Amino acid sequence: MNNLFYREKENWLLWAIWGVFGASFTAGLAIYSKSTQVSLIAISTIIILLTWRMAASKRFSFNRAFKVCFTVFSLSVSPLLFINSVNDGLFGDLQLGIQLGFFIVSGLIICLISAIFARTPPQYY
Repeated sequence: MNNLFYREKENWLLWAIWGVFGASFTAGLAIYSKSTQVSLIAISTIIILLTWRMAASKRFSFNRAFKVCFTVFSLSVSPLLFINSVNDGLFGDLQLGIQLGFFIVSGLIICLISAIFARTPPQYY
């Protein structure tokens, strides 16, 4: 029946650990490569691993999977925004705003796709 009447509590400590791992991996890669695109690919790889784990457990609804993916994505992208804001010069505020918008849109798209793959399969009774 797959938890028909039981609502599971979220383990936010586990997802925060995933986010901190993603943030450290992204920060190291951003400092080494100095490229935003490479860092976004690294974050996407972490989200893909998270999606694979959620799909293997078969316990996540679409809303729950989206919340978890977006939380991990937000934590993982935060050092990238900090590093880019420190490095920008005269037009730093404009570029930071554009990058923030790009990260939010790309994060929503990545998290929507991963939530579709991570959700539980439909059950027929």
